[in-house]
Amino acid sequence: MLIFITAGSVMATLYSTGTRTKQSQALEQTINDLQIEFLNAVKWGTSVSYSSNSISVDGVAYQLRDERIYKNDVPLTSNEVIIKSLNVNNYSNSPPYLSLEIKIELGHRRFAALYDTVRFVVSQRKTTLEEHG
Repeated sequence: MLIFITAGSVMATLYSTGTRTKQSQALEQTINDLQIEFLNAVKWGTSVSYSSNSISVDGVAYQLRDERIYKNDVPLTSNEVIIKSLNVNNYSNSPPYLSLEIKIELGHRRFAALYDTVRFVVSQRKTTLEEHG
């Protein structure tokens, strides 16, 4: 009888650990996807504007709504992940090019113990093409 209880306990622990790992991976994937999206958009954007909880790049609007981040009304984040906040601040000392600090607080919808805060800074690039000839 003790063997069955122990085996059941081990299996439950392994299942719980596996589920938590999947949820943790979902959170990490969301963080990676958002970082890549914002870094590329702002870095290469020619027209960038922002407010405390939204960014607009070349006519593409990113905003926090209903615990998700949307790109032109299409969700960028899954239903599994809750976006608690999106904060944008400008740290640029050399207008007209922005250096934005983007801070995102997020967590897993079903596992409240899984949450994170990611903060990164991205600067616009000035790219010019010169013709030689």
